Amino acid sequence: EYQDVAAGFLPVLKETLAHSMRPVTILTGTPKEVTNHLEDAFALSTARVWMARCEACGTEVLPDERSIGPDFYCCSGCQQPIDWRRGQWVATNPQSTWGDGFWLPQIIAPWVTPRRFHEKASEYDKDQLLNEVFGLSTTQGTLAITRAELEACCSARPMAASSTDLPADARRAILLGIDWGSGLAGQAAVVVASQCFRTNRLKVWHWGLLSTNDRPIIDEVVALCGRFGVRRVFADARGGGAHQNRALWSRLGSEHGVTIMGIEYAASDGLVKQDGTLRLWGIDKTKWIGGLCTRIREKLIEFPASEECQSGFGHVGSEQAVFDEELRTSTFRATDGRPDDLLHPLVYVVAGNTLTALPDQAE
Repeated sequence: EYQDVAAGFLPVLKETLAHSMRPVTILTGTPKEVTNHLEDAFALSTARVWMARCEACGTEVLPDERSIGPDFYCCSGCQQPIDWRRGQWVATNPQSTWGDGFWLPQIIAPWVTPRRFHEKASEYDKDQLLNEVFGLSTTQGTLAITRAELEACCSARPMAASSTDLPADARRAILLGIDWGSGLAGQAAVVVASQCFRTNRLKVWHWGLLSTNDRPIIDEVVALCGRFGVRRVFADARGGGAHQNRALWSRLGSEHGVTIMGIEYAASDGLVKQDGTLRLWGIDKTKWIGGLCTRIREKLIEFPASEECQSGFGHVGSEQAVFDEELRTSTFRATDGRPDDLLHPLVYVVAGNTLTALPDQAE
């Protein structure tokens, strides 16, 4: 039951295999919430799912509750009978070298009948049915992270104004996350951070909303990069963000050697690819917001003093984890009417920090 093991204990547990001639680690359990570390492990794996082709309509069908007829298994599209025994494992993350992962819903067990599923449906509420029977992580409409969990990550230090407020070892690898939002209108959300390798914490030194009325917002971002000696930028590449990123590279990348990577949310992590003068990376939104929540719960992110973070905490704490009926998975959405601008550059920094080395920017 890996989901119930304290997060971060896996490396310690694997030490029991340190002298084994055939070390094998098998993680099993029920994912529960989308932010659970079993879900994180599955996302890192090959993430294999069982799929069967419907002979009637040709659809590749996943084994979920939409595939249970009154007394037979059926295609979730055309509702014609389907035989799970004719299915096969399909890797949804085939490039993974982390290890093999398998989603094992009870529906593919040949000894479990549709009638038994109807009995289970009457015994469980929807969350329990999806979680315990179908092996799907789900958290219905609850805040992904609480204010108390965010407050627990605060330090006593004030918000930094420039690199002179940072310890010497933190100045060597400053990261900047940017959510341009409607950047052309004069506002951008920014997070300045660096990784502390001694404690494995990502330290946020400065974060907030930059705004200007009398000059382009990119001027404010360039000035911020200069004050902190930023070396790597991970910035929203959606919409006008692509234009802003190219403009930023023309100001910083070509002359000052700053690496700029555009970030786009996607259904799954993609490969870093060339996008003209920039790099572009599509990241799994659910995975990385969930990963951010996990890091906050494990206190692997350190914020400035609480009184200087209240606005930012309002943004980060606005996300709800909800089950998406169409995508068949838990996703994150902003609570109606609450801003979440500062959440995204924080996600970009957390994701970008995993890229230990980036190739030189294209000329």
